Amino acid sequence: GAGTVLDREQAQEAHDAGAQFLVTPGMVEEVVIWAQENEVPILAGAVTPTEMIRGINLGLDILKFFPAETVGGLKAIKALSDPFPQLRFIPTGGVQLENLAEYLQMEKIHAVGGSWMAKRQMIADGKFDEIRRMSKEASDIVKQIRKA
Repeated sequence: GAGTVLDREQAQEAHDAGAQFLVTPGMVEEVVIWAQENEVPILAGAVTPTEMIRGINLGLDILKFFPAETVGGLKAIKALSDPFPQLRFIPTGGVQLENLAEYLQMEKIHAVGGSWMAKRQMIADGKFDEIRRMSKEASDIVKQIRKA
């Protein structure tokens, strides 16, 4: 997949490079429309009611909620869920091992994303055993909460 896709050109370049899905940090309608026209799964970001309405009008029912902790975390998602019962969210930004279970327990959370398991410096330093360990810890929590 390719993240932080901001326009149609980037969407096309990512797809041409082999990306099988796209992620936007906000509601980039031209990217959503491009992805739908090209049958490429898209996860568009939304943190405001206006962005959520735009997403719904574009046919989306799962939205990225970024930066989750900065804009209120679960409290914000709970408050925004009431007027938008058809939406589910994938929060990113501030999700950590310490709050992962709390996020996963909310029914409106489809999944979570976080770079704590594979920070850029860890990758650059070749700390793949640490990345594997942290990813397993997170996966174990997901399995425990979601009974996967």
